Amino acid sequence: MKRTPLFEWDCYGLTLVVLAFVLTVLVSALAYKYIEIALSNKLKKFLLESFKHTNRSPTAVRTG
Repeated sequence: MKRTPLFEWDCYGLTLVVLAFVLTVLVSALAYKYIEIALSNKLKKFLLESFKHTNRSPTAVRTG
């Protein structure tokens, strides 16, 4: 009974799975970072525009 080819294939498959997982994590982390930066810029613009017309500070608490 030769178990070497199966073992080699298992190692190859495992390596592929690990590489695919690492690449997926890297790509999603980069995409998340870029999306986060874009969203934060849009959010900053929106907040600046909305608070430009009021005298209140953005952290002011509304009281009933």
